[in-house]
Amino acid sequence: MLRAVPAGIVRPAYAASGVLPRRAATPIVKTAAQIDAMRVAGRIAATMRERAGLMCKPGVTTSEIDGRIHDEICATGAYPSPLNYAGFPKSICTSVNDVMCHGIPDQTRLSSGDIVSIDVSVFHNGVHGDCCATFPVGKRLRGFAVSETFCGHGVGESLHELPNIVHTKSSREYEDAVMEPGMVFTIEPILVVGPDAEHVIMPDLWTAKSQRGFISAQHEEMVAITEAGCEVLTAIQTPTYS
Repeated sequence: MLRAVPAGIVRPAYAASGVLPRRAATPIVKTAAQIDAMRVAGRIAATMRERAGLMCKPGVTTSEIDGRIHDEICATGAYPSPLNYAGFPKSICTSVNDVMCHGIPDQTRLSSGDIVSIDVSVFHNGVHGDCCATFPVGKRLRGFAVSETFCGHGVGESLHELPNIVHTKSSREYEDAVMEPGMVFTIEPILVVGPDAEHVIMPDLWTAKSQRGFISAQHEEMVAITEAGCEVLTAIQTPTYS
């Protein structure tokens, strides 16, 4: 059952049906007013991401994290974007260890040595804010390969827009693309502890796991292109983790 959202919170078009609107065929240049709104949405998402990270402790379940962050997102007046997005059943994505992305929160308890990618998206004032970070539970691990399959994306009034943002040199899909002031997109590489980043999709049709069981991590920020360069719309002061 989907978590309840207070009646006064404005919902995206898919919230009731789970049916996504048709994606625009070209990248969308945002207005200054839209970027202002996305800055607010981005900071809400980033704040919730960091609060979720503080909960990543041994013995805590990802469902508990989802429940707390769902309530805190709603308390800001925002809607948790993943909730019923194409049928996604939870309010955040929690990808533990070899889960590369789109992990569904459940009753599995975190253990020391785990890592957890927390992907938080919110819908606020007609636009989405989207970000992700990976948090250690106990000891830290190093040494990575980069996923060539999963990419960043445009974001705005829709959660996923063009262009696709690839994170490896091998892809030529957007080799000749030009960034324009007003574009907003996410940069969200997935790093895998191992020699390759191949993946498999689980039966729930969302969870993407490392094919060979390698521990995986993801980080995401939302970036606006400006006349002077760029602005990270999800930039906030990061708390200290113990």
